[in-house]
Amino acid sequence: MKQLAYVDGLTGIHNRRYFEMRVVEELDRAGRFQGRMSIIMIDIDNFTRLNDEFGHLLGDEVLRSVSTLMKQQLRKVDVVCRYGGEEFAIVVPETSGENALRVAEKLRRQVENHHFPGVPRKVTISSGVADYPTHGITRDEVVAAADAALYQAKQAGRNRVVAASTKREFSASIN
Repeated sequence: MKQLAYVDGLTGIHNRRYFEMRVVEELDRAGRFQGRMSIIMIDIDNFTRLNDEFGHLLGDEVLRSVSTLMKQQLRKVDVVCRYGGEEFAIVVPETSGENALRVAEKLRRQVENHHFPGVPRKVTISSGVADYPTHGITRDEVVAAADAALYQAKQAGRNRVVAASTKREFSASIN
C-alpha cells in the first residue's frame, strides 16, 4: 500500500507526496550535519502543444521516456519525482552550486539529444536549480527558489538551466 501511495502510476517514478516527505528529510539531514542539498525543478517544454499535435498516448510515452532518462542519469541517492503534469522535482543530496547545475545540464542535454519515437521534433526541458542553505533553509523557500528559476528558464526561451539567485533578482544561465 505504501509503495502505491508514493509511486506515480504512469511513469513508475516517485510522486509529489514522496517528494514532499523526502525533501524535508534531506533538509533535516543537511542541517544536522552542515551539509548541502539541491532541488532541481524540471518542466518539459511545450508539452501541451505536443499532446495537442500527437495525442495523449504519445505524450504519456514521452513522460515515461523522460522519467527513465532522468533515473538512468542520476545517482541512486538522488530522488526523481513527478511533481505534476509534465513537471518533475529532483532532490540531489550532498550537491550544490556548480555541481547541481552540471547535473541539471546533463539531464537537459540527454533529453534534447534523445530520439523520441513518433515525435518528429526535439523534445526539450527547462530547469531551475536551488540549494540549501544558499537559497533557503525551509522546504518552501528552497522549492520556491527552484520554481522561480524554472520560470526564468522558460521566460528566457526554454531548453536551458537557470540557477536561483540568492536575492531572487538575478540568475545565472547555462545553455
